[in-house]
Amino acid sequence: WIEAEDRMAVDEVLRGGMIARGERVQVFEQSVANFLGTRGGLACASGTAALYLALKTLGIGPGDEVVLPTYVCWNVLAAVTASGAAPCLCDVDESGVLTVQTVRAGLSVKTRAILAVHIFGHPCDIESLLQLGLPVIEDFCQAFGLEIKGRKAGTIGTMGITSFHATKCLTTGEGGMLISSEPSLLARARVFSKSADESNVFSLAVMTDLQAALGLT
Repeated sequence: WIEAEDRMAVDEVLRGGMIARGERVQVFEQSVANFLGTRGGLACASGTAALYLALKTLGIGPGDEVVLPTYVCWNVLAAVTASGAAPCLCDVDESGVLTVQTVRAGLSVKTRAILAVHIFGHPCDIESLLQLGLPVIEDFCQAFGLEIKGRKAGTIGTMGITSFHATKCLTTGEGGMLISSEPSLLARARVFSKSADESNVFSLAVMTDLQAALGLT
């Protein structure tokens, strides 16, 4: 629903004149982090951009492999290939999520990360996946606000990424966010986000105050 409060919030930004990335984006980042119970977040123009940033933050690139589910939005695959890494597609269970068993079958010496997706709000067992000894990027695009054993989806893995597309649980029209409770990862992500690689469109993508205002309301 887009209600009067939402329209007023966006109109206030328009009247203020700052319609690019500004203070409201920072407030939105911290508000999302507070709601989820994590240290901080970094807003992007899409969930795809957030995932690309997460991969680069973890130092993943050419020669590396990333495990991801066979059943997922194609943008997830696009972000992995854009990083230069090779995708390793693993099967899912009857709920559509990865399991330790399906992931273990796809591991190799080149595997650098596991991309676990809470598809349609079905929780993926992140704690078990972490026991495999690899970073786990938690995709909670379709599970914003979902609680798993008292913790919000997105906050259990090494890093979390979400989308605020018009079809998602919380929307800013377009947009996404990377979250983490690890200060060093957040700091590294901010460095990468400010040193855009012009050869890749995902690294140039940012959120605006207009979008953040909508997300806050």
